[in-house]
Amino acid sequence: MDFEIANSLSPTEFSADNAFCIWKNFAKTNGIRFALYRDEDFWNWRYKQSVGFDYLCFADGDSLLVGRFDEITDADNDKLNGKKVFRIIELLALSESWNRFLQASLLWVKEQGAILADFQISSQSFDKLLFSTGFRKADTQNPVTKIPAIFTPIRHDVPPINLVIKLSDNPDIDFDDTYFVKSDGDMDRPID
Repeated sequence: MDFEIANSLSPTEFSADNAFCIWKNFAKTNGIRFALYRDEDFWNWRYKQSVGFDYLCFADGDSLLVGRFDEITDADNDKLNGKKVFRIIELLALSESWNRFLQASLLWVKEQGAILADFQISSQSFDKLLFSTGFRKADTQNPVTKIPAIFTPIRHDVPPINLVIKLSDNPDIDFDDTYFVKSDGDMDRPID
């Protein structure tokens, strides 16, 4: 993780009210037409009151990042086994502030010893911004993009994140106008 900025952004106290305000502005500005309703109750339940993980919140103006540390479990690879990684679960930022905010947040994550971060989202409309900060699209030919599959707790039977929509009258929904992340499919919870 290499960055063009010098100052990191430390996590802040999580505020469900602030998260909801940022979400409303983000969804409206980015034309998000289809997503889970992320009101104060959602943000409290999903992240602030989580019993499974300790989530970190980065907030700066109209930008929000929620994520958590994890580690790589790969007994066959001494170089990776036990290394710290960061899972971004929610990322809400407006385009004019996205690059600086994401880099500053990830610089702090790197300072804590993480060697990489991952993020999954349904929309491809953020690809250019994600790629500009060093993210890569998952690719079976690129071993680096396979690393998130070996974060702990290890599960070899993890299904892909799929989304099926059943709507009446077949309204015109473009997946670039959606916002679905790992937590929406309950893919970010501890395994008993």
